[in-house]
Amino acid sequence: MPLGGGAATTVWPSTGADVTLDAANQRLFWSVGTSVRQGAADGSGVSNLVYNHSNSLQRVDHVFDGAEHWVYWSCPSLQQLGRTRVSDTFTQLLPHNYLGFAIDDRPNKLHLYTYSGQTQSVQRSALDGTGTVTLASMPNGASPQSMVVDTQWDVLWMLGKTAAKPNPDHFWIKRIALGTGIITTRMESGFTPLGQQLNWQDIGVDCLTGQLIWSAWGETPYRSRMYRASRISGAATEALIAPSGEAIEGLVVDPGTNCLPGSPPSGGDHGRGCLFDASSVYFDSVPPPLLSFSSLSFLWLGAHYFVVKDGPTSFVPPSGAAVSLGLGDDSVVSLTLPMPLPFPGGVATTLEVCSNGFVSPNGTSGAGYLPSAQRFLSASPRWALWRDFAPQLGGDVVAETIGTTTYVTWNGVPNFAGPGTSTFQFQFDSAAGSVHLVCQAMSGSGSCLVGWSPGGGALDGGSADWATFTSLALPASDIRPLQLSLQSAAQLGQTAVLATTQALPGSLGINFLSLGGIMPGIELTFLGMPGCSAYVDTSLSVTNLISDFLPGVGMTTIVAIPSNTSLVGTSVLSQSAWFDPTANAAGLVTSNAVQFTITP
Repeated sequence: MPLGGGAATTVWPSTGADVTLDAANQRLFWSVGTSVRQGAADGSGVSNLVYNHSNSLQRVDHVFDGAEHWVYWSCPSLQQLGRTRVSDTFTQLLPHNYLGFAIDDRPNKLHLYTYSGQTQSVQRSALDGTGTVTLASMPNGASPQSMVVDTQWDVLWMLGKTAAKPNPDHFWIKRIALGTGIITTRMESGFTPLGQQLNWQDIGVDCLTGQLIWSAWGETPYRSRMYRASRISGAATEALIAPSGEAIEGLVVDPGTNCLPGSPPSGGDHGRGCLFDASSVYFDSVPPPLLSFSSLSFLWLGAHYFVVKDGPTSFVPPSGAAVSLGLGDDSVVSLTLPMPLPFPGGVATTLEVCSNGFVSPNGTSGAGYLPSAQRFLSASPRWALWRDFAPQLGGDVVAETIGTTTYVTWNGVPNFAGPGTSTFQFQFDSAAGSVHLVCQAMSGSGSCLVGWSPGGGALDGGSADWATFTSLALPASDIRPLQLSLQSAAQLGQTAVLATTQALPGSLGINFLSLGGIMPGIELTFLGMPGCSAYVDTSLSVTNLISDFLPGVGMTTIVAIPSNTSLVGTSVLSQSAWFDPTANAAGLVTSNAVQFTITP
């Protein structure tokens, strides 16, 4: 079914219970009775993957792990979870008391809803079922029927019911923050446009619109409906209605090519606006061996850091007085400093140490296991050598204070997945205000995120190169460039909204809409605008006045898109320019460019 509404097309006639998608290869897998089947998304090439299991199968999911495609499937009557290799139909049963599951294919981890006696919890493990840890405990009687990982928000969405409520069952949608384990109820079954109680079935995420989509069936005459809701506001509307007599038990949202890893999103940015300077610094995707026997110092200059690689510090081996912090997988502990430690934007009296290699002033960052530049900048302040470490498997994280310096050392700590151990140390010099990260032998595959961020939505200055970096002076706070962003999807018959922000107050500018681009951009130093670039072809553009003080003029550009199907696939670029007499000789700055494609 098209998400915008319209007729449903039957790909295969089947009494299936669930469906999943290999989006990159446009290949579907679905459960039907005691089998799991596979076929192309156009309806061709149907074959059995799992055939004549002893009991009925239900939920299915897909992941590409290294060189292998796996389909995971559940058998509710046996509380059994299995996976089958697509290349040769090899099947493996996983060691879990299964109630529900979802796959996060970024770090390739399995999220599970399990029970042990009366205890119900959401856990995660490696894809083969090993290394299980608890992410969050669930209230008694709260039973998810479907789960999906939202990679944009880094949360696990769960659709389920509470059987303890009076009949009919009370349905809900909850989310679990993957970094903290905090559970939030997003909406409950009071919502139906017709006021009727429906049985909620399955949930998916539309990455293009940022909406949740879920199915429900019931009412009279018997039929299924699908609903969608904003992840931000929770406001929900009816999306689609299946033909009378049909029940949608499983659904999957096709992300399309715009949402696949490595592809530009709808509303993708090009370049950056003028006059920016980030108060954070980070090195993304650094292989652990590259960090061996090196250091990174954050030298305190009274209000900001001067960052030096391989600077004036050395590793201090833990003494017999060092105390184990008792950290397990994805866990945190608080330390009290011998005296206040200044850092950009505040003063720390305590430190929160996370087993996954980062430390936060005054204890605010949680225990996220997946290194993410976006979360590094948007969450709370932290110093980081961030990866999924597993001190419960060996080594230790210890701390001791010598004079006015607190030393926190990861001593031979293994990685959660794959071979290798790491030894490194943070040194917090409260007297000088400086922080040093000192590495010893580091090994293993995968990568780390290293650096400092004041958090709170810090400006992204881009990843620095660990191999070539020497030093960098950071500003006390972010100097933000002129920013253009797409506020809504560009769909036929709708309006696309472009907003210009972070401008010098009390001025005006121009927003350009163009069918032609200049990539990778023309640097405008020759016009007296060093550091600024032009990304749109103004000869093919329409101009719109923007201002934050002129009556009747605002900072948004409204683009009305006609209901003309010939426009589908049309690519539009936009860029703003702003008059700022303090900026440069030309008194003008430019924004980034935004490119969006018109969709049905």
